[in-house]
Amino acid sequence: MTYKFLLFDLDHTLLDFDSAEDIALTQLLKEEGVADIQAYKDYYVPMNKALWKDLEQKKITKADLVNTRFSKLFAHFGIEKDGKYLAELYQLFLSKQGQIFPGVENLLKTLINDGYELYAATNGITFIQTGRIDHSGIAPFFKEIFISEQLHTQKPDTEFYEKIGARIPNFDKNYALMIGDSLSADIQGGNNAGHTVVVNGEKFILQLLPSGVLQAGTCVIGPGIVVDPKVFLEEIDRIEKRGAKTDHVIISDRAHVIMPYHIEMDKIRESVEDRIKIGTTKKGIGPCYADKIARDGIRMSDLLDLKQFEEKLRANLKEKNEIFTKIYGLEPLDFDKIFEEYKGYIEKIKHRIVDTIPIVNKALDENKLVLFEGAQAMMLDINYGTYPYVTSSSPTLGGVTTGAGVSPRKIDKGIGVMKAYTTRVGEGPFVTELKNEFGDKIRGIGGEYGAVTGRPRRCGWLDLVVGKYATEINGLTDIVMTKIDVLSGLGKLKICTAYEIDGVIHEYVPADTKSLDRAIPIYEELDGWDEDITQIKKYEDLPVNCRKYIERVQEILDCPISVVSVGPDRNQNIYIKEI
Repeated sequence: MTYKFLLFDLDHTLLDFDSAEDIALTQLLKEEGVADIQAYKDYYVPMNKALWKDLEQKKITKADLVNTRFSKLFAHFGIEKDGKYLAELYQLFLSKQGQIFPGVENLLKTLINDGYELYAATNGITFIQTGRIDHSGIAPFFKEIFISEQLHTQKPDTEFYEKIGARIPNFDKNYALMIGDSLSADIQGGNNAGHTVVVNGEKFILQLLPSGVLQAGTCVIGPGIVVDPKVFLEEIDRIEKRGAKTDHVIISDRAHVIMPYHIEMDKIRESVEDRIKIGTTKKGIGPCYADKIARDGIRMSDLLDLKQFEEKLRANLKEKNEIFTKIYGLEPLDFDKIFEEYKGYIEKIKHRIVDTIPIVNKALDENKLVLFEGAQAMMLDINYGTYPYVTSSSPTLGGVTTGAGVSPRKIDKGIGVMKAYTTRVGEGPFVTELKNEFGDKIRGIGGEYGAVTGRPRRCGWLDLVVGKYATEINGLTDIVMTKIDVLSGLGKLKICTAYEIDGVIHEYVPADTKSLDRAIPIYEELDGWDEDITQIKKYEDLPVNCRKYIERVQEILDCPISVVSVGPDRNQNIYIKEI
């Protein structure tokens, strides 16, 4: 793995916190007239470390830690003190310390000379951390310093890393390395950072597992999916540790398997200078689908026959290594290493690999509720999207039937999910994109950062040219409009009803993707609303202008908007009509 973005923890990694703490604590105790300074230190140090660990695990608040630790220290020796005042005095002393470990400056210089981008990522109080790093002399080595207090979140929360990724230009999580001293705060947090599901106020970030995994019933990963067994098992383990059950998750024996050479090929294609940059997640998805179409793919059923798996892997790897070594000058991938790695995965997932087609069809024939979940937006469809800036499969209603193994005649509802504004992740044309502070404002309010990569999503006004196109191709019966609450307080709102390209009006998305770069959006302007709508439960209670916005969109799309969401949780959905 070649890294580009290095995120450094500060305390105990670059900055010698123990020395800084010792000096600042000594200054504080002297200021308070303490005679036996060492006795106070011996009690304070382990107590303080325990409090910071409690903060990491959200057992206490930052205010609790800061304002009580010194009053607890003096109380241990039978003295009553104002903890808040002592905290302020101690912080002042601490902010003037800048001790670093030996060799830190030379290390940072070397890394910059080698082409790495360096960032600091630390928990702590802003003026203390900025003061210490200024006194240390290493501040100029970092492109930016991220402090938990400024980000309003802290390590190891995923949100901490998502916010950092959003502020680093062209950030890609796959090329980022978190360097620190704490397994819980630094390393676990770096790994935590796939779609997002919020249930009862609790957020789950999923990469491969369908959102229905958190519900009862059978959860199927269908024949049309490509599956990375490593990612699958990591995700299973992660949500099980949070109390979720996964016994109901099964994988189609026809699903294709993402192999290490797919991931390497994905990285290569996104890094070669003369190729169009698609903006993939570099997870090997596209190359896996390419092998599927080329009839070179490995399916889940192949994993159940080790001899067959070995033969296919050996043949595929021989071909891929030819490409890696002779075309790109890379080291070949090791067969034995991959084979042994995947044998381990097979043992853990083989009980989940089944023929899912009769299971799904039987449920439909028995009139059970079956929900098919698409993975991407319509404009990323391989056939109908903004080609070549598309995914490798068909996220349309038609793609659902071929990807799940059911007849189109068995589906009687097509539910389209759209935001109240338009977003895009990765490269490609975006006619209504707002490349200004207003677009940044929408991104900030809406939390528009890629769940897998942490990349900031591109944001713009609602594009109903795309909306009409998607509604027609998918034959939608209902629309769910999400994030309408993000538009509150934004003033005048715009919806795009047509494009002007080279003087010609287009009410339909043209096939020529390049022409969209020249497209001028034709907007219809609507009055906005200022009210907070996040707690509203009934449609009629929404502000008048909010309802007018929804109804106008519905009119243009000629499809009922049956549900609107006014917040991220499932209980923040307003049902306008029954679906």
